[in-house]
Amino acid sequence: MTKTTNVKKQCPIRRFFIKRALLKVGKGLCSASACDAAGDRILYGLPGVFSFAIRFGDASVRLIKEANRFRIMEKSEISDILLCIDIGDAAALSDLKRGKATLQELLAEGRMEFVGKTKYATLVIGVAAEGARSSR
Repeated sequence: MTKTTNVKKQCPIRRFFIKRALLKVGKGLCSASACDAAGDRILYGLPGVFSFAIRFGDASVRLIKEANRFRIMEKSEISDILLCIDIGDAAALSDLKRGKATLQELLAEGRMEFVGKTKYATLVIGVAAEGARSSR
């Protein structure tokens, strides 16, 4: 007797909107890194080649450090992911996308987790906060 597993496929429309929301969050981090104070934290706090991923379910967006800024990686680029930020639920992703919540708030509420070194996660969260502070 063979064992079969019931694999539920995700709706393509839902997958499209999740990917768009993740890209918006990634672009927000890229623009937050343009601030001078955030750029200094990136340049001196992270290793030379640093890439990380923001994930929700099976969708993800990868960012890489380039000098003192972040940029979104192309699909063809290969780099070791040193930090993975996992967003717990769709409401958290929506709040993050619309700017109603920050990475700090999601982490404090337990709606976000990370895999990697704590100092890298705190630096990325600090860069996001610094960018939000400078855009006001």
